[in-house]
Amino acid sequence: MAEYRRRRYRKRVRRNRLFILLGCGLVLTAAFGFINAIQKNLITIPRSDQSIQKKIIDVPYISQQGTLATGCELVSFMMVLKYYGYDVTADEIVARTPRSDLTQSKNGLTGAHPSDAFIGDPHSPNGFGCYAPVITLVMNSFFEGDGTKKAVDMTGTDLESLIHNDIDQGMN
Repeated sequence: MAEYRRRRYRKRVRRNRLFILLGCGLVLTAAFGFINAIQKNLITIPRSDQSIQKKIIDVPYISQQGTLATGCELVSFMMVLKYYGYDVTADEIVARTPRSDLTQSKNGLTGAHPSDAFIGDPHSPNGFGCYAPVITLVMNSFFEGDGTKKAVDMTGTDLESLIHNDIDQGMN
């Protein structure tokens, strides 16, 4: 009787494996077919009210290596400033950026919040960084001179709103 059960069990296992392999094969075939159709522009994936569009702007690439070891956010906004025609250096940006160090206390490390200042030294690999309010503040210090632009902290804005209200409207 035990031998009969073992054979039935093995038969079910083989049958289940076969169904799993067939199922995986069907899923992969459908996925590759869908990808191929998209690549050949046979299918467009619609966004909420229109088909997908690409918007590519010519922002200059600047590597942070050798410039600001932990200041990637500062280098990123330097690229945006250069895109808008501002001739700025990393050192000019760092000079305008509020900075704070952390100090060791009995409660651990204490200091300013990254929303208020860049924590540490952006030139050092031991710096921590800053949040959007600091970037907005420093970027607006460059924009104040001509009054044509204003940086806005859009933290928490959902992707659809950013696309519809900013990218689709032309990022001025």
